[in-house]
Amino acid sequence: EGAIVNSDVASIEDSTLSGNTGRNVGGIRNSGELVVRRSRLTGNVAQGASAIVGGILNSGGRLELESVAFEGNSSTGGAGVGALLNQLEGVVVGSDLEFRHNGPRPCEGVPFPCE
Repeated sequence: EGAIVNSDVASIEDSTLSGNTGRNVGGIRNSGELVVRRSRLTGNVAQGASAIVGGILNSGGRLELESVAFEGNSSTGGAGVGALLNQLEGVVVGSDLEFRHNGPRPCEGVPFPCE
């Protein structure tokens, strides 16, 4: 995996996660309860045949995003999601989000636009 794996309760505030690389997820894999506030995810990469998402994978967890910027995150194979992927009936809520140059697709499975 990339930078952070959470399966419990966690909070990330006023942080930058940048330049992380993983086979499946570049930045964060969440299956617990995670709050990310006033933070940036930039240049995180998932690479290889099993690559899922460069930024954040919320896999059946609860993810709250507030004032978060996603820029230049990518996935080179597999699901091909750059910034944010929500799966397995996970819950994602977000406010004041910014998405730039994430790809090949910016997001999937979230209830808000990622353009």
